[in-house]
Amino acid sequence: MNWSTISTLRGHKTVQRITLTLVLLFVSIRGMAAEIDPLVWKKPTNTPMFREQLATAEFQTRSQSVLAELGDLSKLEQSAIPDHGASVSRIADNGPARNWNLKPGDVLTKVDQHELWGGGLPNPDARRRVTVFRYADGRTQTMSADAGPVGVFIGTHWRPELAYLRTKKLRNSKWDEFVVVGCRSYEADPDLAETAWFQAIRAGYQQDELANICGAAIAMRQGRPLVAADFAYLAREAEPKAAKLVSPMILLRVMLANYKLDDAFELCQRFPDQLTDEPRLFRALADMHRARPESERMRDAPSLLAEKRYRDDLFPRCIPLTRDAIDYAPKLRERNGVTLKEGNGHHHPLAFLPPEPARDLEFVVKFSVLEIAAGQAESTLLVAFFPHGRGDERQLTTSEEARLFGVQCFESSRVMLHHVPRADTTLIDAPSFPLALNRQHTIRVICCSGQGEAFLDNQRVLYQPTIPLPSDVPLAAIVRPSGLRVKIESIEFNELIERRN
Repeated sequence: MNWSTISTLRGHKTVQRITLTLVLLFVSIRGMAAEIDPLVWKKPTNTPMFREQLATAEFQTRSQSVLAELGDLSKLEQSAIPDHGASVSRIADNGPARNWNLKPGDVLTKVDQHELWGGGLPNPDARRRVTVFRYADGRTQTMSADAGPVGVFIGTHWRPELAYLRTKKLRNSKWDEFVVVGCRSYEADPDLAETAWFQAIRAGYQQDELANICGAAIAMRQGRPLVAADFAYLAREAEPKAAKLVSPMILLRVMLANYKLDDAFELCQRFPDQLTDEPRLFRALADMHRARPESERMRDAPSLLAEKRYRDDLFPRCIPLTRDAIDYAPKLRERNGVTLKEGNGHHHPLAFLPPEPARDLEFVVKFSVLEIAAGQAESTLLVAFFPHGRGDERQLTTSEEARLFGVQCFESSRVMLHHVPRADTTLIDAPSFPLALNRQHTIRVICCSGQGEAFLDNQRVLYQPTIPLPSDVPLAAIVRPSGLRVKIESIEFNELIERRN
């Protein structure tokens, strides 16, 4: 890497910092008020910029570590490792894949003529030919699968550095290693990745769709969804039809985190059965939003409204709805963690009802996974709101609660988003949020003024309208592990009350 490039161009740093400050100020101001309809996705006025997040010495140390892990770049370029596909996380006991001798980390690259980018597998109701890459021997094979589940749990395999290395027209020794580090580190070390792209562009790389889709992934990982939307818009604009460098999974994550429901519908139409089973849901949500008065369409996001409101702590007074909630509520109210252990496929949820009906609510769960139980179903943790009916506890142990709004985290680093108006779901890949053992995570779900937001470790993953409920149907909250031994560190349950002047 040409480290002298970093120091020789310092003369422009003052101007760049002033420009960056103005851009960030503009983004900050824009994020504080709904100046435009959040459903509308407009081309950014200014090209989003990469920032220099790390000092030179720290950047060099961390970059060299990444490059050492990758090894000889010329060999990596010539390798058969695919740059995108669906990564195998675990083999199920049922389905044809158990006879394919797959290992975790192997990659499904195609189903029939469809290239895979993660998400689901196309043509689930027909006999299919599935192309797989095996890391053990570096070989690609095509296998046959009957209609129905293939029998693998999958996540996203996206290696943009491989796509870069194999695209000759982009290559130049001035920035090769910067770009490779920026591509490779977007999830594991987003500050390193952003700094690497900053250096690549300063060395002469023209900011293109590869840089922009990596910029979107980096900004999402840093908890900057508005910036991610600007990067993603430009990346999508460069590849409006066929995906070559731009990951549709990253685009979908950005769209769902930014209320771009019409765009999510159109994207899913291009990738049938891969990005979601029910893309019409996004159009239905967009139509729900358009039917509202302008004053309701132009509201701030719930998290911004929450900062302006008084938080009334409901948890000491809330009503436990399930046996486990009754048993564990006293410890949780004392801020003492509780440990839950659920077998694979079993559910014993904690569900809580506000003492009085409320619509503007915030539910925050901090937890650590202690053990994952293998089985036919993936281990998961659900955190969500739901309308509480008059039924008994059994209705809360199933996966079909009507009109859930929230998130469900999977062992394969995927996240299921639970939408309204129906009990529809969307699976997205979130490699930065695995159910890793002995690591504390936070899930925050907010419903306020007809909109909902969900956050995973301060990263917004869902922002959409919510359906109005009848006044006699209360909104409750639920935590439901399955196939996990998990420690619930704390629970916050707040009503968001408007301040009176």
